[in-house]
Amino acid sequence: MELLGPFLRLRRAVAAEAVAVARERATPDEVAELEALAAELATAQGAALAEGNLRFARRVVELADNLPMLLLFNTVASTLRARPDILEATLADVAGVRASFAAVAQLIDAHRALPPGVDARTLVRAALEAVDAAALARIEATPPSEEA
Repeated sequence: MELLGPFLRLRRAVAAEAVAVARERATPDEVAELEALAAELATAQGAALAEGNLRFARRVVELADNLPMLLLFNTVASTLRARPDILEATLADVAGVRASFAAVAQLIDAHRALPPGVDARTLVRAALEAVDAAALARIEATPPSEEA
């Protein structure tokens, strides 16, 4: 568990940078594709939501067009798949997760103005800090499973 905090910080950093760079680089067609994926995931549940979340995040990183960032994402995704307890904890607010897809797609659309003094990195980092704090609290509140 002592690696969980640093791992979630890494995830936040990769996500914030990916969204910010994707906002600079994504074409209108790519934004439309991301919005379609967000609409598809708007009703996802369970395993479909978990995999859809990773698929959506991967697409955002791909739109950033940064190979080292994609490699870091692959590490994050592999860790989440290997630790379903962490993935489940970060997806516990199903309605919030579903809404986040459309919000991120809109944030990447560079034609949508951001409030003065606000940037994409800050918005994503702040949103994920709240999600991660709730996830850590859920994980810490869950008693460790007993092994036979």
